[in-house]
Amino acid sequence: SAGHDVGMYVASCQRQGRSIGLSAISDLLRVILGVDELDSPDVVRDKIMRTRELGLTAPEIGALGVLLGATPGSEASDSLGRLIRPAFLRVALKLASDRLTALCFDNADVMDDESQAILDALLREGRDARMVVVLAHRPGFVHAWRDGHRYVEISLDPLSDDDVARLVATRLAAEEVPVELLREVTAKSAGNPLYVEEYLKALGDA
Repeated sequence: SAGHDVGMYVASCQRQGRSIGLSAISDLLRVILGVDELDSPDVVRDKIMRTRELGLTAPEIGALGVLLGATPGSEASDSLGRLIRPAFLRVALKLASDRLTALCFDNADVMDDESQAILDALLREGRDARMVVVLAHRPGFVHAWRDGHRYVEISLDPLSDDDVARLVATRLAAEEVPVELLREVTAKSAGNPLYVEEYLKALGDA
């Protein structure tokens, strides 16, 4: 809102990433460092080298290069994670020292275990930092963070039929949506906006 300087970084956890160690942290680091999927390895390395100003060590910078695909490497995720953990914490806490920072994970229910462990370390070590971590997930996701005294959960009610119609029209860029399609989307989604999005995507991919 006006008058507030907030840094917001949003990563979307991919369903196939559940079994890929550090995938969620990798996606968020790409957002933080401004790494685009079309960037060449040289460009990615240049962006990673800027983290020297944050005090990252040469091994940590090298690990970032491997994680983000700029440098060949064969390290297992556990050994790589031992370097990525302090590197990520240093980057995140530096951001929070400059301004209020929001680190957001969409589809957090499919976050890989290694990323959850690093995020857990951040929440412990950064408990006094000007930072908020936002997890958007499906109902039923069980995680240890909900026991924290600063944890707040906001449950969203299902969308009304009118809201579903507006969402479908917006996503399809259509002024009018066939009634049959609306009925089908409404019935299959049960008012869950994520299901609406996934159903429309499936239709587009068909």
